Amino acid sequence: MSAYSRRKEHEEVTCVIHVTVSKNKYIVCVGWDRRINVFTDTTDSIHHEQHALPHWVDDERRGHTEDILAVTANSSTNHLATSSYDGEIIIWSLVSGHIFCRLKAPPPDPKKPFDPMEGDAAVNTLVFLSARGATRRAATLVACGPAGYIHFWNIYKGGKVMSYFTPNSEGSNLIAVNGNNTVLASGDTAGNVKLYNISEYCTEEHSPMTGTERSPLHSSPSSGPTPPLSSVSSLCRVLVSLSSCYRAVMIVVSDSGPARVTI
Repeated sequence: MSAYSRRKEHEEVTCVIHVTVSKNKYIVCVGWDRRINVFTDTTDSIHHEQHALPHWVDDERRGHTEDILAVTANSSTNHLATSSYDGEIIIWSLVSGHIFCRLKAPPPDPKKPFDPMEGDAAVNTLVFLSARGATRRAATLVACGPAGYIHFWNIYKGGKVMSYFTPNSEGSNLIAVNGNNTVLASGDTAGNVKLYNISEYCTEEHSPMTGTERSPLHSSPSSGPTPPLSSVSSLCRVLVSLSSCYRAVMIVVSDSGPARVTI
């Protein structure tokens, strides 16, 4: 067992992932210190406590200026993506540590109140659609935020939003995808979970209609019976949603349908 220590203490960690670059394995964590902390995942070290590798130069000079909330990696392209409280998404090269591009979506609905100081600009979750490979014609990054909207990003040529929608009036604060990136799950603070078929969504230069809710394959609140999910196949994943009464709700989705367990 190893302990991993960052340079700054008492700064909250918001997200931790495990990445592989070539044959090397790393643990990446982000949080309130606004830096990307990379640790070598090795069993060769004789030290019980491991310290982070030196910060990337671009991270120190041109990195996030607000708290980092999410991090995700695409092993097929060696890209790392981070997002912060102010809504900025930065795409990094995992090989060089250089910034690949910066993304920032405008407020999606000008008719609704939008206050960055209240967290409306925050991007809470990021997911790479790694199964789509290195294609430059499709959206390969999904972001939850700002304002609870789900954005599909093409990160090439400076980056652009190919489409966006909101699951409901309250928005979403958690997203996840299955292994082959054909189903997207969204969850909100009210405990609602919705599943969407994204197998052919944003796969070409032409973007689908934005701003409107897509029809979910399945929608389930955090309480009550869960109907069968016969339209989704080859999906097996555990989704965790926090309900309004602070209970963890696990939804295990498989070929035979979802099963709900409240902790």
